[in-house]
Amino acid sequence: MIKLSNLYIITLCFVLLGGNLNAQVSKGGMPVSLSENMRSEMEFVQFQFNEADIPPTTSQGLLKSLKFAHKHECSVDVLANGNMQIVNDKKVWRLGITSENARSLYLVFNNYQLPPSGELFIYTPNYSKIIGAFTKFNNKASGKLATIPLQGDSIILEYAISINEVAPGELVLGQVWHDYIGIVPGTSLLKDNRYGLSGDCNIDINCYEGTNWDKERQAVCRLIGGGQICTGSLLNNTRNDARPFFLTANHCINSQALVDDMVVVFNYESPHCNGPDGSVEQSISGGTLRATTHHLDFCLIELSVPPLPSYKPYFAGWNVEEAQAERSTVIHHPLGDVKKISEDFEPPTTANYDGGYDFDSHWLVKEWNLGTTEGGSSGSPMFNEAHQIVGTLTGGQANCDYLYNDYFSKMSMAWDEYSDSTDQLMFWLDPDSTGVTAMNGYDPYFGNHWPNVNIAVDNQVINVGEEPSFTDLSTGNATSWNWWFSGGTPNHSTEQHPKNIEYTYRGSFDVVLEVTNKYGTRSKVFSNYITVKDNCIDYNNLQSSEAYAEATSSDEWGAITGHNDQGFTEFAEKFIHKTGRVIYGVYIFPTQLYSASGFSTFNLMVWEGAGQPTTMRHLQTVNYSDLIVNEWNFIEFPQLVYTSGDFYVGYQIDNSHADTLAIANVPPRGLSGYNSCMVRKEGVWYQMNFFNQEHNTSLAIEPRVCKHTVGVDEENIVRSIDIRVFPNPADNYLSIDLDVPNTTQTQFTIVNSLGQVYIQTTVGLINRQTEIAIDHLPAGIYFIQVATNKFSETKRFIKL
Repeated sequence: MIKLSNLYIITLCFVLLGGNLNAQVSKGGMPVSLSENMRSEMEFVQFQFNEADIPPTTSQGLLKSLKFAHKHECSVDVLANGNMQIVNDKKVWRLGITSENARSLYLVFNNYQLPPSGELFIYTPNYSKIIGAFTKFNNKASGKLATIPLQGDSIILEYAISINEVAPGELVLGQVWHDYIGIVPGTSLLKDNRYGLSGDCNIDINCYEGTNWDKERQAVCRLIGGGQICTGSLLNNTRNDARPFFLTANHCINSQALVDDMVVVFNYESPHCNGPDGSVEQSISGGTLRATTHHLDFCLIELSVPPLPSYKPYFAGWNVEEAQAERSTVIHHPLGDVKKISEDFEPPTTANYDGGYDFDSHWLVKEWNLGTTEGGSSGSPMFNEAHQIVGTLTGGQANCDYLYNDYFSKMSMAWDEYSDSTDQLMFWLDPDSTGVTAMNGYDPYFGNHWPNVNIAVDNQVINVGEEPSFTDLSTGNATSWNWWFSGGTPNHSTEQHPKNIEYTYRGSFDVVLEVTNKYGTRSKVFSNYITVKDNCIDYNNLQSSEAYAEATSSDEWGAITGHNDQGFTEFAEKFIHKTGRVIYGVYIFPTQLYSASGFSTFNLMVWEGAGQPTTMRHLQTVNYSDLIVNEWNFIEFPQLVYTSGDFYVGYQIDNSHADTLAIANVPPRGLSGYNSCMVRKEGVWYQMNFFNQEHNTSLAIEPRVCKHTVGVDEENIVRSIDIRVFPNPADNYLSIDLDVPNTTQTQFTIVNSLGQVYIQTTVGLINRQTEIAIDHLPAGIYFIQVATNKFSETKRFIKL
């Protein structure tokens, strides 16, 4: 022992674990030294460990437990070796433990028997982490107590009893475990230093692949014991009585002494897919060894106490028949990391595993399709397609770089291959000799635990405009709901069973439901849950065997369907008599695209009219930078555009600077060919062949047009209306007259020919009219867009 004089304890912060370690359950509170600022000399017991003796980490072909600590055997009586002081009405012993260069330390007491007033705290020298108080509640028949690791190479034991206590109790330390890889970080006792260390191919249990394993994952735990990390699982029995049976591998735990020293950690998982570290605050230490044998790699333990309801325990089902599973799923803690899931889509095969295990005692996973296993995964359960455990991991070669050959000890062999009750599972899992060979899992707090999220919908495949209704199927007595519908309107609801969620565009959309009850909140993403079909057609004017080509050159400069020497300013493609349709957007194919300023725009427009574009139904400004040349670009309309007859889709360009824009067209069809393209020059519309009789062509413009009958509510379609704008040309004021009820809130937007907004205002109409001052506008051509919640129209006017 060494003695440190005048050890001043600096109070930085502390974390109290109250009621979070069952069978290691701590009462909470604070050490006496923290409140009384005790500064006396303190004895430190010092241990030495040569890190050159650290064994190699798990590699191919080895068992898949993860060694992380070296055991210092000792017999240190805290009362005999600690420094004792009388403080107020208490006797207080303090004793330091140090093992140089340890990443963390955890302890096992071989003789732990405390009197009624006894309280034991264990903490780091700066009080940044404190566990305790441990009391008589932690007394066990074995006299053992194991603690969780605390970060650093030094810890302090502080034991206090009432000055009037008849007997001081017994507190003898038997093992000090020196962590040489670091399983506890320095930031928080409730976090873990193994987070993120497993291979990149591993998949978090809260990712999509774990969606259907919500209950089974609650059975899987991380196991710390004997200086190594493994995985294990709670196991159901034929009485469905929540007796806390825990299954792991024999090479992880094979003696009562190791059971006494072990700590089982529940629910160590990231809260969401690829999320942050999880909490290790829920744990149980110790138990009773019920069955194991060195011939088969299984170990059945009965935990010292049942898991608390807050642990959300689930007792996994099992199948002990020899039949192959159709596929294998493993939930585990590779390298001690947060909980992961791995899957093999093929049936496992019977195999042998070296190490003295019985012949044909293992299932072989030949190749993992998702994830893998690593050191720390030993003892993890292999589930079949019915979510029943059929084996436990022994070892193998698989890792993220080599996804082959993992071996799982068969449950069918562990069941009754050996007749003694200490060598088989059947005696414990079928205590009434029912002869059952397969059991489903058991949730002892069903309806009284965190919710299990599930949903249904009246139709997962719908047409655009339809409004499916959703049903909450979650269990757990939920009290509130939060739904999110990607692509839906509205996109959020707090109803338990939301109805009439409208989908107005085609695609596959996620649904997210978050459910809360008095125990907590759970959420689940239902990916691509709703498929929306539109029954739409991308209209075009192509004829048989035709295709679009590079925009046809103009006579001297540019292209006939864009900037050119002819001075065209607007282009329109005609679509004949498409009555009762709604337009969702337009595909265009530019073959020339250059912005001289880097910020150029053009106007995309929709008109109606019998012989030429007459009434504008839609105007939308498009940035050159949003398009890709020589590719189809879809421009989605911000609102549905309703058409009732012939309509035109086209664009307006600015000829005042050196931009270059041209849309692909059908190669000119000659004198007798069909023409659907019109151009506007100096305010007058012409057929394209007016300028060259052989230029009968069609533009690479394809509107996405859908039948009104797909379910779009006609009352909710933004329609056009007739408006009158006068005078035109105008000087100081522009008057607008439109046929809508008085007081209707109407938005007026005035833009120039480049789409730049000059005026935007919302007013209530009086006698269906209003007046807008435009005296400050520069002379030129403008568009006024008039819109209410039901109607929209655009008119062109000239400012003098």
